[in-house]
Amino acid sequence: MSYVVVPQSVSVDGVTIDTNANGELQIKDLGVISDKITVPITLYKKWDLTNSASESKNLDYSSQASESRDFVIGDSGTKLYVFSITGNIFQYTLSTANDISTATYANKTYSSNVTGSCYGGYLDSTGTHLYVLDAVDIVYYYTLSTAWDISTAQDNDKSFNVTAQSTAPSSVSMSTDGLKLFLMGQTNDRVYQYTLSTAFDVTTATYDTVVFNPTSTTTDCVGMNFANNGKYLFILATSGTIYRFTCENNYDISSMTYDGMSYNGSLSYPYACRFGSEGLTLFINSNSTDTIYQYSAGSSVSYNAVTNT
Repeated sequence: MSYVVVPQSVSVDGVTIDTNANGELQIKDLGVISDKITVPITLYKKWDLTNSASESKNLDYSSQASESRDFVIGDSGTKLYVFSITGNIFQYTLSTANDISTATYANKTYSSNVTGSCYGGYLDSTGTHLYVLDAVDIVYYYTLSTAWDISTAQDNDKSFNVTAQSTAPSSVSMSTDGLKLFLMGQTNDRVYQYTLSTAFDVTTATYDTVVFNPTSTTTDCVGMNFANNGKYLFILATSGTIYRFTCENNYDISSMTYDGMSYNGSLSYPYACRFGSEGLTLFINSNSTDTIYQYSAGSSVSYNAVTNT
């Protein structure tokens, strides 16, 4: 066995491979070393920008949308959604999970009811809760009657106005349980946290008076993306650099600190960054070229693991 990518604890030839609290893979319990054999194993750290590099893969979505500021990849990396500046959402299918070069337009779309411009969007991990961020400081909430099928989106006549905290917000996100809402304000480079008394229902959102200021690390923030169940927050700046912040408590931005990790994808007018479902691929959208580009996003460590015969 030469390469191993393990999402959870398993045993490989007598060697237990597990993840720590940061989602990093570890070897433990090597056991008795008599009659040993050596197995070369390469373990990958997920959501790691240390050795990120372009994979020379991309999706040009200009035939459907232009000047998109956000996109979402979901359904185990097999579906992708592009949010047009006009508020239309276009669905694509990836024949190979997390490989943007295999994406094709699925001929499925939904027109949201934004009155300004669509500055951001979010689709939860179940593929049924959809959020569209309007430039006039409103978050609209929709539900999909068929998971991951954007053509089945339904207007719930539910929205949330965030003007009191931010004007022209640039990004929206949600905790996996639907009880925390997060917004990024582009004009003041702040991330705001809200609590929903009813999961996923933005009409029940109240401001937590919790705000994160990343300006000691970066300014001109245009995108954000949580990963590893809220352990990490990635912030994208107009410079094209993505910065990784770590939450001491998942989805608690009051406990967040910059962990020194960053990567620049060398794109003009970057808007939105997302990770593949396996945490080893990174996608960045360029607003000027109407293209989503793919990068590697995992670092590796090689071991000569001693196992029992």
